[in-house]
Amino acid sequence: MKKVYIIAAILAVLSGALLFLYLGSLETSKGAAVQTEAVVTAVRDIPAYTTIDASMLTMTNYPVGSAHPKAARNVSDVVGKTTESAILTGEQIITEKLKSENSGLSYMLPDGMRAVTIAVDEVSGIAGFIKIGDYVDVICNTKTEYSASYNTTFVVAQNIKVAALDKQLVTTTASDGSTVATSYTFLTLFVTPQQSLDIIHSYRAGVLSVALRRFSDHAAANMLPVDNNDLLR
Repeated sequence: MKKVYIIAAILAVLSGALLFLYLGSLETSKGAAVQTEAVVTAVRDIPAYTTIDASMLTMTNYPVGSAHPKAARNVSDVVGKTTESAILTGEQIITEKLKSENSGLSYMLPDGMRAVTIAVDEVSGIAGFIKIGDYVDVICNTKTEYSASYNTTFVVAQNIKVAALDKQLVTTTASDGSTVATSYTFLTLFVTPQQSLDIIHSYRAGVLSVALRRFSDHAAANMLPVDNNDLLR
């Protein structure tokens, strides 16, 4: 019986020692420094076709091996480059998705496409709600053979991508610092060669407006020309 007590006492001491060593290892691993590496990230949303400056960027630490392998590691590798698509706040900057500043819009044009610019106002330009990357239909109002007595309104081009708004957004700011209005006066559009002719001629011949499409709607719509008499339908 005495041996049983002795063995139990020895096992209890061993268990306590093992528990002490285990807890000690947890404290050691908890206090161990995690190795990190710094990569360039966006400090705010950066629209597509925007030239990046240092104020748009920050350095963010990631555990070694967890950052994107093609993310920029130096701010100098990014400043002056132009975005091909929108970059969101906190997103790592992938250098292969950027273009050199001197590349210009011509390097971002899809193959076989053209870029044209039209003037708009608050009404024809959807009251400032258009964003870069949106799709619009271009609509013209002018004299045609469709109606000898009245102007005709018709679709010039459908499902046209907006490449740029002016060179930048023009923002009116209230005295308290809040934004009260955002507007633009020019839209730059990606179009086919034939659409470029149609849009430019329509712009000179009549009045152009744009209709904003839902982000997921890219289907061709059957829209007939309209004159004053058609409104009686």
